[in-house]
Amino acid sequence: MGNPERKEEVYFQSIMPSIFVTINGVISGCISGFGGIGNILIIVAFLKTKHLQTVNNIFLFQLAIVDFTKAVFILTVKTYTQLSENHYINGFYCPFSGFLSCVTFIHSALLLAAIAVVRYVKIVKSVPICCGRSNIARILL
Repeated sequence: MGNPERKEEVYFQSIMPSIFVTINGVISGCISGFGGIGNILIIVAFLKTKHLQTVNNIFLFQLAIVDFTKAVFILTVKTYTQLSENHYINGFYCPFSGFLSCVTFIHSALLLAAIAVVRYVKIVKSVPICCGRSNIARILL
């Protein structure tokens, strides 16, 4: 009738993409979950502990907010669409997700640059930077 090896090969080829999609979806879900929880812990620690509120940690706090936004609003939807293998999310959220991805990427890069500038000033110039609002405003400008 037919070649039994050929049928096994066709079955193997048809099941492999769904296995890779499932593995990728589970990994994305774990990253999203751990990223959300970890960034929430950073945000809570920063808000509750007064001595952690330094200029450097303000930038890290903002970075945690950006990463939390990415983990909750972008990676969760990416995981859902990968595991469902359909694109049910359309209309408003599809362009909003793309916009949010770009904004969080740019904001993360700018925050890392600001952290690098603050560390440069603290280490090379040996200028003490306190956490006053006027100093933060000068650094941001």
